[in-house]
Amino acid sequence: MKELAVTIGNAGTMVGVVCQPDDPSIERKDTGVIFLNAGLVHRVGPSRMYVRLARRLAERGFVSLRFDFSGIGDSLPRLDNRPFEQSWIDETQEAMDHLERTQGVRRFLLVGICSGAVGSFKAASRDERVRGIVMMNARGFESDARWRGHVESRGWMQDYWRKIFSPASWWRALTGKTQYGRLVIVTFYRFITSIKRPEKHSAVAESLAGQMSDVLWRGVRLLLVVSTGDHSIHYLREIFGERLERLRPRDRVELIEIDGADHTFTQRIHQLRALEAVEQWAVTHSAEELARDVQHRTPTAVPFSSPVRARG
Repeated sequence: MKELAVTIGNAGTMVGVVCQPDDPSIERKDTGVIFLNAGLVHRVGPSRMYVRLARRLAERGFVSLRFDFSGIGDSLPRLDNRPFEQSWIDETQEAMDHLERTQGVRRFLLVGICSGAVGSFKAASRDERVRGIVMMNARGFESDARWRGHVESRGWMQDYWRKIFSPASWWRALTGKTQYGRLVIVTFYRFITSIKRPEKHSAVAESLAGQMSDVLWRGVRLLLVVSTGDHSIHYLREIFGERLERLRPRDRVELIEIDGADHTFTQRIHQLRALEAVEQWAVTHSAEELARDVQHRTPTAVPFSSPVRARG
């Protein structure tokens, strides 16, 4: 495994690390992997997760690039004051340009945690070189605060419902450690939205479902890695609706739950399970892409071919 520090981007102001296999004979020139920042965490990823995954993938023949978006880690800030939600797609494409130019790869897998997962999805909707995306505990998807509040409230409501049957939760309630204010607000909000779901929330969900449909129709494969109990699952349910629990690899979508993990897979055992899942998925994906090239086939199987109306 070899690693090389590089500067990338049209302005040359973003910093990254290219990770290559030691043995050129095993290198998969057909596919490169790019890691996107998880929020403001720089390119090593939460608990150095991106470093570990990049090195594991190098052992399987993948070249990868983990880099910092402008203004994060070692990368200089942009001078055009462009919102991050807009610039991250351009900068992800610049990262792909760099690997294509210097390593000769033609297609890409994008990997991200939290906002990095959303960035992977958004970039895939814009650039046909993306052939696979790994979304780990993806949250948000849109900047609209009311949309996010709507989805998060569903998560909090389910959290409170589960805690009703926990003796420890009752003890917290009796000792005044429960957030009663949030409980009242969330309960009231869920009651109102159960009567009539706000049209704007439905429009956001259907727009995202349409974008997902378009990406999958192109033959892009999707790996969803979710920590059991993480609120990211509620965002996915808004997008996929009732189909989420029925998705299978043949649908080009695979859902893997890591039981007991927190949002950023802090504990070693949970991180290893996530890394193993992504590694195996990447190897399988690359083999299928190569077979598709040889047979000159086009993808036909998708989980849905039109925008999904998310359930209320």
